[in-house]
Amino acid sequence: MVGILHDTRQGNTQTIGWLKMHDSEFPIIDLQATGRRIEMLMKANGYCVKDLQVYFGFGAPQAVYKWLWGKNLPGLDNLMALSRLFNTPMDDILVEKGHDPEQTNRQFFQVREVRSSTVYYFINYKFNDITYP
Repeated sequence: MVGILHDTRQGNTQTIGWLKMHDSEFPIIDLQATGRRIEMLMKANGYCVKDLQVYFGFGAPQAVYKWLWGKNLPGLDNLMALSRLFNTPMDDILVEKGHDPEQTNRQFFQVREVRSSTVYYFINYKFNDITYP
């Protein structure tokens, strides 16, 4: 983060330099890539635009389409609701500018596949020994 230092003694508001707060750049959300991510998660979880419209209680689907087209971002409440609906952390829904969204998408789904196969293995391992009367 960068800030401007001002000399405010005796009404002087002249800029005297820059203040560098952190070494990293300020994160900026990529609206179009985030829209594609929401659409990908929506389809991966078996939802359509109409489903999201009903879930959020929207009278029309335009708000959802604006998210998918990268015109708007969901508000914080709606982002949290999407996170719960997709069973995905909010950070995995948002895409930061400068990051390769396709690479991130591939990594995201590889992790989800590993998690689901681990759960499948655990369930089969734990419950195959059960005998039913």
